[in-house]
Amino acid sequence: MSPLPDKVKNRLRIEASNSDYFKTHLSHKKLDAELKDIEYYAINWALYHEKALALKTEFSSASIYFYDEIMENPRKEIEHIFSNLHLEICDEVETYIAQSSGQKSNYLKDAGDQYYSVYRDSSFNKDSWKDELTQKEIDLIDSYCSTMYEKLSELKAQS
Repeated sequence: MSPLPDKVKNRLRIEASNSDYFKTHLSHKKLDAELKDIEYYAINWALYHEKALALKTEFSSASIYFYDEIMENPRKEIEHIFSNLHLEICDEVETYIAQSSGQKSNYLKDAGDQYYSVYRDSSFNKDSWKDELTQKEIDLIDSYCSTMYEKLSELKAQS
């Protein structure tokens, strides 16, 4: 994980101090204290998704999808996305689902970086990022993000 510049940390502190999510759900967090970079990454995630929640409120027909769910059941989730968009699934989409979920081993193009590539092989582990963090760091991320994830899940269920 790359260290964040002070300019970014300051911006995130300011945004978080003006955030309804932080005022309501994370008021116990001291944003003026010396925070770890991992906390700033978690703050950034929460702020981004707070904006997504605002957009979902403004555009009630918008949908929420979770990467983990798409990875676990790509065919079902892609069908749901296409259905919401009133699109038909064609052969090219079927091929893409198979290639991007690791169900096929022959890629249309170079997969490049295993973590960031759209195309996955069958050994891809969506949770591999957790192997690079300590349990304490994972818990710290959860302390910033779990309530926001629950809010997103509730809205997703209502869609």
